[in-house]
Amino acid sequence: QGIALNLDVFQQHFTLPYEKFSIENNKIFTQYNLYNFTSRPSNTFNGVNFAALNKSDNTREFIIPNNDWLFEYDMRAFHLYLSAKLIGFDLPQGDIHTELGKFYFSKEELTEEEYKKSKQLSFKMMNGGVFSQYKHVPFWKQLEEYIANLWIRIQKQEYIELAGGRKLNLHEISNPTPQKLWNYLIQSTETYYNTRILKELLVYLEDKKSKIILYSYDAFLLDYSEQDDKQILKEIKQIIEKQGFQSSVSYGKNY
Repeated sequence: QGIALNLDVFQQHFTLPYEKFSIENNKIFTQYNLYNFTSRPSNTFNGVNFAALNKSDNTREFIIPNNDWLFEYDMRAFHLYLSAKLIGFDLPQGDIHTELGKFYFSKEELTEEEYKKSKQLSFKMMNGGVFSQYKHVPFWKQLEEYIANLWIRIQKQEYIELAGGRKLNLHEISNPTPQKLWNYLIQSTETYYNTRILKELLVYLEDKKSKIILYSYDAFLLDYSEQDDKQILKEIKQIIEKQGFQSSVSYGKNY
């Protein structure tokens, strides 16, 4: 689709090595690399990492709608929900950070600061291992057991099967550890579900003016046209969430 851009804002943050490779008719084009170790696609092209644009220095403001509005559908606590699917754990209803925070702080009502801390703790443990003081929390206890069994399995058979069917061989992993193995598996599972969501979204939007213009791991960016019925905004959310995930939506005149 290409991404409509505010060139003045873009040039404040980026200098392209070869401008003609990326920009045409006030649109910038990206390129996904699908052939990564865990199948998780990257999107770095001509000096711009579109999958990791800075959220705090106004860099993302260069992205503007080609139609009327930008809508971002952001997967909430995505890796927690993916992990629950993998390990067969039934997450409690409601906001997952609130529910886990009740265990972290041993209380039913969280302050705003405790809620932020809950998110930070879960993120750190998801990527670096469970802290000893939280090993009793049912979700983390079951996840630790799953990772330990995963490690035993790859030691025995020298491979594990990633989401989607590809085999990840032990000898392919540099300095393998149980946590690194888990990180590879969760990235593969993330891509497995995202590609299925994207496929359905692209088919759904095929006859509409609104288009998906950017995908970045846990978010989908829609260039929305007011010529389309507003109902499509709800239906896109339903498509994203019907795999058992939750999403939040933000919108504006730039990214």
